[in-house]
Amino acid sequence: MAQLLVSVRDAAEARAALAGGADVIDVKEPARGSLGRADEAVWDEVAALCAADGDSSRAAVSVALGEAAERPSLLETPLIPAGVRWAKLGLAGLLPPDAPPVRNPQWVWDWLDARFQYEAIAAERRTFQWVAVAYADHAACDAPAPEAVLAEAAPAGCVALLVDTFHKDGRGLFDHLSDERLTELGEQARRRGLTFALAGSLTIEDVPRALACGAEIVAVRGAACDGDRTGRVSEAKVRALKDAVASGGR
Repeated sequence: MAQLLVSVRDAAEARAALAGGADVIDVKEPARGSLGRADEAVWDEVAALCAADGDSSRAAVSVALGEAAERPSLLETPLIPAGVRWAKLGLAGLLPPDAPPVRNPQWVWDWLDARFQYEAIAAERRTFQWVAVAYADHAACDAPAPEAVLAEAAPAGCVALLVDTFHKDGRGLFDHLSDERLTELGEQARRRGLTFALAGSLTIEDVPRALACGAEIVAVRGAACDGDRTGRVSEAKVRALKDAVASGGR
C-alpha cells in the first residue's frame, strides 16, 4: 500500500500530521525553499516526538537538507539525530547549462561530497539512508534531469527516488512531466530496488494520478496546510489525504 508523507516545520505540525495518520513525517522549513533545511533543534524535537509515539512503525522521519550546492562548512554541518530514516539533498545549481551528458559527471562528485559531511558528523550514530531528489523543473534550476539522477541513485547508495519541483510558483509536478514519463521513471526505479516517491505541489485531486504513475510514497506540504505551503498543517486535511492514498485515490 502506498504511504503518505507530510512535510512539517515544527513539532506542533508533526503532532497534527501524526494525528491525521501520516506514514512519514518530513522535517523542512518551507520558507527556505523546496528542500529548506530546518533548524537542528526542530529535527531533534520531531525525532523525539516520533520516537515517543510508542509505535516505531507508525511514522518514519525524514529530513530535508537544502541544496548540495549550498552546503554548510564542515564545522557548521548539523547533526542528524538518531532515529531519522531518510535524508535528502537537492541538486539545484550543480549542473551548468548545456553540460555534456557524461558518465559520473561533476555534479555526482559534488553531491557525494556534500553527503559525506553529514555522514562524517553522524558517524556511529547514523541511522539514516539517502533519498535521491530529481527536480521535474530541472532545466529552470540547473539540476540534472530525472533520468540522470535515477541512473546515479542506486550506485550512489540511495534507497529511494523522489521527483519534486524546485520552484513553488503555482505549477505542480504534472505541469512539468507527463504521466507516461513519470510512470517510466517509477518502473525503472523499482527495477533498481528504489522506492518511488512523488511530490511537487500535489493536491488531493492529484493523488489518484500520482498513484497511477506508480508512486509508493505521495509527498505533500501545501495540500496538508490551511492556506498554502506556508500555512499550518491541518489534522483534518492530513486525514483526508491519508484516506485518499489508502483508498487508492478512489
